Amino acid sequence: MIGTIGPGPRQGLGGDAGTWAEFLARAVVELGFDTFVFWPTHDPAGQLELFATQVVPAVRARVANLRSQA
Repeated sequence: MIGTIGPGPRQGLGGDAGTWAEFLARAVVELGFDTFVFWPTHDPAGQLELFATQVVPAVRARVANLRSQA
């Protein structure tokens, strides 16, 4: 995914960690995605930290929740 977590330049997916987590969790459950490549549009180190510490755990939790409802 190309984009920015939080405020910043808007190219690709933009929004807070929750927005990212919801989008990616739906991609897993509805489209069968099992791998994501994160390509931040700015501040690579800071964006990678946000992705690893906020987005990834939220995606895992959301996927588990969506699958338990199926």
